[in-house]
Amino acid sequence: MVEIDASTKLLGLIGNPVGGSLSPKLHNHLIQQMGMNYCYLAFSVEREDLAAAIEGARALGVNGLNVTIPYKVDVFREMDGVSESAEAISAVNTIVFKEDGELYGDNTDWRGFLKSLEVNGFHPGGKRCLVFGAGGAARAVLYGLVRAGAESVLVANRTASKARELVEELEGSGEDTELNSAGLSRLPSRSKLAEYDLFVNATSVGSGELTRESVWEPGFYSCGDQVFFDLIYNPDPTKFLRTAANRGAKTIGGLDMLILQGLESLRIWTDVEFDRRKALSELREILEVC
Repeated sequence: MVEIDASTKLLGLIGNPVGGSLSPKLHNHLIQQMGMNYCYLAFSVEREDLAAAIEGARALGVNGLNVTIPYKVDVFREMDGVSESAEAISAVNTIVFKEDGELYGDNTDWRGFLKSLEVNGFHPGGKRCLVFGAGGAARAVLYGLVRAGAESVLVANRTASKARELVEELEGSGEDTELNSAGLSRLPSRSKLAEYDLFVNATSVGSGELTRESVWEPGFYSCGDQVFFDLIYNPDPTKFLRTAANRGAKTIGGLDMLILQGLESLRIWTDVEFDRRKALSELREILEVC
């Protein structure tokens, strides 16, 4: 075990709430495995303190921070520079504190999302997809699907105008993907929805106080080759996934995405390459939640 000393480098997570986050366990396991002199902690930050928290982290010499709900879009505005993907998504989940004092923002959510689809045997190229949500997580999912060459993506949100705004912002991210939006109350017919290949819940419905709820309950019997993905990893499975599984669909929980985007963040901070499949296998067992 690496001993914490005066030269230990600090990494962390900011968001609200963060009490149930698995990120500290994930990152500290990898840090110990690699014998790196780092420590990863979680910090709950109130919205009005967000800018001050980031400046305080910079003043203290923090090396990097992850950003979780609900600040991924807010933090984007605090950066001195951002990656191409973060610029397109307009959301940051990984902050790098550079030696010259500048704040660099990146987004590893979209990579973690695509890699989790890949390891579960689904390739979105040429597929029809439906994404629920229009926040920072949905932005990353939509960007990933466009980059992967999905045939079409429908963004559905309770507030239809937010879904429409998201589609308009990302329409230039890929030439071959048809993007559309809709309110949750105005989804396509059952027969049309039966033609979709992938359904993604990128909202918080199904976790916390909304554990017993589902963002949407399919009214048709899914075909065996349809895939339902929920970014939520606790509980696992969510009601959204249980309902889909009962109707014959394949389901993917959010744990793999959490692990894979975390690996990418740690690589960015440390320049260390990880054996993705080995780390995924180990961390699935270590981080498994009820």
